[in-house]
Amino acid sequence: MNILAGMQVFESNKAVGVPCRSFLRLRARLVAAAEKLLADPRDVKERAKLEVLVAREVYGLVAGDWQHLTGTFTFGGGASKAELDQVIALSRAAF
Repeated sequence: MNILAGMQVFESNKAVGVPCRSFLRLRARLVAAAEKLLADPRDVKERAKLEVLVAREVYGLVAGDWQHLTGTFTFGGGASKAELDQVIALSRAAF
């Protein structure tokens, strides 16, 4: 299942109807990462990689931004909080 199949082209490319190459490369990377995660939703290493990809490439965050943002995640408890903490630690290391 391609979860990003419905993505629209960037506004600036609508006139020609063809997405730019950088968009196509990013979409391919997002699709590959999402499909890996769909195969094993509990794979915290893949979740961390996808988080970093989105943070860097989609939102343009740098390591300091990511440190600040993930430093605000204080909700949850038990196993879900431990899993989130592991994803955060792995994503910070990957940045």
